[in-house]
Amino acid sequence: MLYISAKQALEHTGNDRDKEILDDIWYVYLDTHPEEKGKFESYNETGMGLCRQFSTGEERTEEAAVDWAEVWQRLKDPEVWKEILPAAIEEMKTNSIIRTLFMLCGYLLLVYLVLMVSLAYKGKSGGAK
Repeated sequence: MLYISAKQALEHTGNDRDKEILDDIWYVYLDTHPEEKGKFESYNETGMGLCRQFSTGEERTEEAAVDWAEVWQRLKDPEVWKEILPAAIEEMKTNSIIRTLFMLCGYLLLVYLVLMVSLAYKGKSGGAK
């Protein structure tokens, strides 16, 4: 972690020779410390795996919406919905947490309807007495 921070700092403020010297020192250190080399490689593989997992293969060309009018304009755009809806439906199909939340909402709606019907029925029968 310290190596990566130092390298990023040198990329912004240092010259190329300093970056090369830091790389040389780091790789010599890794060659002499195999357990650290294993850790570094596993962190690197994990980072690359996360990048592959979260990348969509295309770069974002649009900037984020700045105000509510722009958000509303995007919500009304059918092209946005053509992109978002299939991904959202697929996520709902595969994500067990979302499916569980939908089932819970369905059960709560059913309980609400039963309670409302029972209250309406009690109201009609209670007034006739």
